[in-house]
Amino acid sequence: MTILELPKDALLALTDAQLEQLIGRLAEAEVAGHGAHVGEVRFSGSITAPDGGVDVRVDVQKTPFDSEYIPKPNTIFQSKKHSMPAGGITGEMRPNGNLSAVIGRQCDLAGAYVIVSLDDDCTEPMLNTRIQAMVAAVADHPNKDAIRLDFYDRFKLHQWLRQHPSVMLWVRNVLGQPLSGWQSYGRWSNVPNGMTDDLIMAAGVSVILPTHQHQRLTLEQAITPMRNLIATSNKAIRVAGLSGVGKTRFVQALFDETISEDALDRTSVVYTDTGADPDPSPNKRTRPTTLTLFATRSSISSSPTYRGHTPRWSNGPRSSGHRYGRKTQTCGPWAPGCFQRPSTAHPGWGWGWVTSGQDLGTLVLSRITNNS
Repeated sequence: MTILELPKDALLALTDAQLEQLIGRLAEAEVAGHGAHVGEVRFSGSITAPDGGVDVRVDVQKTPFDSEYIPKPNTIFQSKKHSMPAGGITGEMRPNGNLSAVIGRQCDLAGAYVIVSLDDDCTEPMLNTRIQAMVAAVADHPNKDAIRLDFYDRFKLHQWLRQHPSVMLWVRNVLGQPLSGWQSYGRWSNVPNGMTDDLIMAAGVSVILPTHQHQRLTLEQAITPMRNLIATSNKAIRVAGLSGVGKTRFVQALFDETISEDALDRTSVVYTDTGADPDPSPNKRTRPTTLTLFATRSSISSSPTYRGHTPRWSNGPRSSGHRYGRKTQTCGPWAPGCFQRPSTAHPGWGWGWVTSGQDLGTLVLSRITNNS
């Protein structure tokens, strides 16, 4: 079990409304992870509002769409905190003895219908009995063979949750078991009280990307290539710059769907600030399971030691401000300002530079390679 995970039985403490929200958030994360839009998932989170048998609806337009946990692009989830034996399933799907109109429409649309029961933790025979009851409930519909039916017990729900650590953090928070210093997507930048969190695109801050031959870009120009760099790289990426230049806010903008197009998947990112002494420490993470951002308020020279490696900082262009040239720093893959990709168990080490002159500052992004 990773440091973010909760044990399966901890989910039993969720309320009905929280369970529905959990399924909805998992569906959003699943849809976004397959390149579709989170807006194609709908759920109210209100347990008292009439739902017609639909707690979470997924209607993905992207084709092809192949997900292990969302059976078809058109899928509805029915959320049940209590146990759902075969008799309960029949009553749920056939109120007053007739097939629910919502489920009948799913048959006509060749969609899917999934019951999620939190209290149930089924053996294989128990699971088969429940699915057989679901199949029997639609037996008299002319399109009975077109619908996909499934039953998710607590094991299946927990398995799905483990695929999305950012949703796991949300569950921890609602259950009163948060991890100190760890966050899913949100307002990461330290905005003073009464100030807005808008990204300021005015001139004064430039960005240097390793993919652009060290050309200075404006923040607006750098958003799209930076997103592409993260989406296509399997290495750690360091964001360096002077204190207060806006590193955290710039990175936050990469996941903001209101800024330009093709935002990074906000459901797949986990954030921590090493300057806030997160517990557990990110140094304990050995196999990243999601896109993880580590940040700090301190300068580059205070980066923590990791396995004793000492990457080089390049002989960057001269300026009238601060410069790190031909200077050895001790840092590592969990050092401040690093992105960690899921497939990168050993990201290695890299180099870059930080300059400032007449500008307010420069953000430097460097891919960390396996070269010391």
